[in-house]
Amino acid sequence: MDNALERVRAFAFKNVENLRELIIEERCFELETNSLATITRVDFLTLRGVCSLEVGVFLNSSRLHQVIIVDSALSQLPKDGFAELSHLNQVKEKIQ
Repeated sequence: MDNALERVRAFAFKNVENLRELIIEERCFELETNSLATITRVDFLTLRGVCSLEVGVFLNSSRLHQVIIVDSALSQLPKDGFAELSHLNQVKEKIQ
């Protein structure tokens, strides 16, 4: 993976809704506050290679069925990192 993606900026996916699957992948990228804010009804969100996950990434987002974090350099998930989601069925993580 080398898409030259370093950071997902605030509101990059503003008002995205009704997606079956959203995959964001790179060797190492950062999700800044509000980067996945205001998305609605996404069945599967895969974050492959995320290195930094700021608090508030999912502000005002709802109905994400499953968040999958793989091939990540995160040592731990941020405290309350998913607290702003009104509905989240499952978080799967595979941290290096």
